[in-house]
Amino acid sequence: MNVSLNKALSEPVYFRTADNFSSFKRLAEQQSYDILMIAPNLGYQLSVDGLYKPVMHVSYRPQAVFVVPKNSTIKSFSDLKHMTIAFPPSLAITTKVAYQKLTEIGLQKVDYQSVNRKSHLESFRWLALEKSDAAALTLSVWEALPKAEKKEFRSLGLSNSSPGIFILVEDLKWVEPLKKALISFEQSPQGQAYFEATKLMGYNPITVQDLSEIKALYQ
Repeated sequence: MNVSLNKALSEPVYFRTADNFSSFKRLAEQQSYDILMIAPNLGYQLSVDGLYKPVMHVSYRPQAVFVVPKNSTIKSFSDLKHMTIAFPPSLAITTKVAYQKLTEIGLQKVDYQSVNRKSHLESFRWLALEKSDAAALTLSVWEALPKAEKKEFRSLGLSNSSPGIFILVEDLKWVEPLKKALISFEQSPQGQAYFEATKLMGYNPITVQDLSEIKALYQ
């Protein structure tokens, strides 16, 4: 992707990351990046604060899957009351939609014990170590787990989905050039191979509806 962006933007593009969600969020709030690929809830907040301008989001819509042991007495979401649930980091969009799902079925945070782990996979590992009664993690991670590793577990159900990863820019002058560059990359053989491998499915413009969906997660 960086080769395609270098050519399309006529500027060198370097990919940078951070050690964890918190440090990534802090660096983004300091406008340390010219172009930002970030979880939609964090991207929404950065755009509301006027720090970045929204450009596109990936078409894949993440959602949380709730997992329990096969022999668990937990049969429905309401059975999670008073249970311990392992979640990804609190800043993850999967965690936001998982909390939203529990709220929708009548469970407030005081009704269950929440344990936030360092990653989606670690939330599942916490369950596998019998340190929680259930785990919430992003569906794509659950589907990618080897069958042998998850054979003793079952899905309880899914949360609602959310708009995918947001792509934003710090300077308004890059909005249209980046949009054109991303669409060009998506249509290229390299882009098609990338989206097939990552399952991200392509890019869509960020709309008012997308922002409204994210805003609802904070209410």
